[in-house]
Amino acid sequence: MTDTNAIVKKKEDTYDWYKFSMWIGSIILAINGLGLLIWDNLDDVWAASLLLGLSGFLPYFFTYIGMQKPVKDERARKIGTAASAYSWYVTLCVLCFTGILGYFLHLDIGMARLLGIAILTMIISMLASSVILGRKGDIE
Repeated sequence: MTDTNAIVKKKEDTYDWYKFSMWIGSIILAINGLGLLIWDNLDDVWAASLLLGLSGFLPYFFTYIGMQKPVKDERARKIGTAASAYSWYVTLCVLCFTGILGYFLHLDIGMARLLGIAILTMIISMLASSVILGRKGDIE
């Protein structure tokens, strides 16, 4: 009986580590996105910090959206999946709006700035929708 409790406790601790790694990676990526947006320069330091943020974010992304074990519960899986879907949709809309706005206003939007916009929009919208959906209650 105690072995089963220890296994369950270990899975919960592992899941909490996944969440912690996702949040730290997300914060690093958001800071990088903001820096790229402001300075429009992708040098070695920004590239290394992007890789650091991605190494904290990506390995546990599929666990976050419930596609790999351990899945804490069905509700957490639904929240992660919905938050990721909303994030992709919002990011696509923002990038299309930025492209159209840049074309008609003749703005020179560099690759680094566009990457910063995409990263910042995707990370913030995913985290915000995850928090909102987590407080909302049941997900359909």
